[in-house]
Amino acid sequence: MKIESPCNDKCTNKNDYCTSCHRHIDEITNWALMSDKEKIEVYKKIEERKKSTPNR
Repeated sequence: MKIESPCNDKCTNKNDYCTSCHRHIDEITNWALMSDKEKIEVYKKIEERKKSTPNR
């Protein structure tokens, strides 16, 4: 299973988070090295971030 990156090429950094895809800089830079399980966990974190800080 290939898990696509949530990147949408509209990057804006605020406090080490992309305000477009809601990933932390570490998640962005390590994406290609992550297992599918780790990527799924990042997607879960993204959803939580969207709920808690919609204007991040």
